[in-house]
Amino acid sequence: MRFQGRVAIVTGAAGGIGSATACILARDGADLCLADCNSLSQVSAEIRSTGRRFLEQPLEMRDTRSIRAMVDRTTETFGRLDILVNVAGITSLGSAEGLTEEEWDRVLNINLKGVSSVASPLSVQCVARNTDASSTLDPSWERTAAIRDRG
Repeated sequence: MRFQGRVAIVTGAAGGIGSATACILARDGADLCLADCNSLSQVSAEIRSTGRRFLEQPLEMRDTRSIRAMVDRTTETFGRLDILVNVAGITSLGSAEGLTEEEWDRVLNINLKGVSSVASPLSVQCVARNTDASSTLDPSWERTAAIRDRG
């Protein structure tokens, strides 16, 4: 169990890549915060069957208070935060010519600003704990970046 004793937040956990990643992490020993603006009942049932500890957290990626509540609740529940899988995101259907400024702002606020706003508290916790490294996994961008203590 390569993630035994680790705690992960998975944004976008209600379906697709987020749900699948949460299930893999749980099977590999991680405790989880499942975060999404959609119902988490299906993925929660799957995680429950692994015997891992988890919590469900409503999340609005455009709202920094919602993000802070997710991070705070996770650390209060589990005492730490080690892994972030930042999968939450949206697309806008239709042509570029038909995309309104409001819709474009919504996409950018969730997919860019939201992702950054979620990652920031994790890096602060890593520095505060003086850990060697924690991982931010972002499969939507097909990259993994290590956040290392520079102290």
